[in-house]
Amino acid sequence: MPLHVTPPLNGGSSNLIIPIPIAQASRPIPALKTGQFSNTTREDANPRTLDLSSFQHRSKSPTPSIMVHRVAFWSCFGLAVRFWQVGIEMRPFFNRSSLWAYPVYALGGASFGHWLQGVDDRQTEMLGERKRALLEKRARKAQRDAERGQEA
Repeated sequence: MPLHVTPPLNGGSSNLIIPIPIAQASRPIPALKTGQFSNTTREDANPRTLDLSSFQHRSKSPTPSIMVHRVAFWSCFGLAVRFWQVGIEMRPFFNRSSLWAYPVYALGGASFGHWLQGVDDRQTEMLGERKRALLEKRARKAQRDAERGQEA
């Protein structure tokens, strides 16, 4: 499928323009994995181009359900570690004197999952900031190049 790029007319918008296939011009833009964008469709710009200046980032952190799932997974992993430990020792799984250890292992796993979610949130935020800075830098460079092209 051929890509079509329409240059800005009469020194129009100097924003960064990305070519897209014509057949995809009316589909909504998919959201990134790390956050949601506004309801911008490809029809908002020229139907043959996509203007990155129309993006609006809604949230910096993922939905809370991701954190719940991560904490629940690591809690279950902590319980599985305890079952594995007791199995290696060939002791009964539900011995009355050692039942206290299961919640401790689950809490340890949940704590690790919560910490890991915080690490993921901080890294995602840092990557989003870097991406924003790079897009702004590219837009400034494109604007400088467009101005130099008009002067020549």
